[in-house]
Amino acid sequence: MAFGFPRALALSSLALCASGALAGPAPCRRIAPDEFAARLEALRILPGRHFRFGGAHIARASGRASCRTAQGGPTCRFSDPVAVQVTTGRGRFDFLPGPGAASITVRNGEVGCTARG
Repeated sequence: MAFGFPRALALSSLALCASGALAGPAPCRRIAPDEFAARLEALRILPGRHFRFGGAHIARASGRASCRTAQGGPTCRFSDPVAVQVTTGRGRFDFLPGPGAASITVRNGEVGCTARG
């Protein structure tokens, strides 16, 4: 046994990681507001779950959110947001991370997003 897991399970997990089937977080592409609106309309979804945290207004289409204040600003993790919109003093940031987990970080009013599909 390796780390409390059967050896076969540990080896199959390593093989999945090596094959790229289990990818790590990837940056979400920031999209323009008009493209964001068009794609949401095509998908028939709305970023209807809104809240404020760390000076930012955050909206998502679905899933749960968990936020904390990290060094430099807020960080939020989402279980399955599909669409994320963040507004800060520096403007509006629109992302379509798709299905799966995603995270946003706000630093000096700029927003970054990573997704794990």
